[in-house]
Amino acid sequence: MDNSELQINTHCYVENKDWKRVWRDDYAQYAQKSNEWQTKSTFLLGNVVVALNDFANCVRKNINPEYMILQGRFIIYDSLGILNEGIPAIHKPDKYIEVS
Repeated sequence: MDNSELQINTHCYVENKDWKRVWRDDYAQYAQKSNEWQTKSTFLLGNVVVALNDFANCVRKNINPEYMILQGRFIIYDSLGILNEGIPAIHKPDKYIEVS
């Protein structure tokens, strides 16, 4: 994804927000791009969760009916409430979302 960088200490890709460190006349445009980045990455994460659940269902159906039976389904636990106006929430995506 554009405008992302790998953080060496956590091995995670995060949005590059260097644009916030200096005064900019086009701050609103960068803020909008940041919101779009967050939305896109959230949709991609949801798609990964759906794919993991599909994979687990295929393994249960074809190989091992008890595969991950105690753990259940993959979910997204939003402890900071980023997607829910600051209120922690559990998200259970069940379908793929088209990401452009």
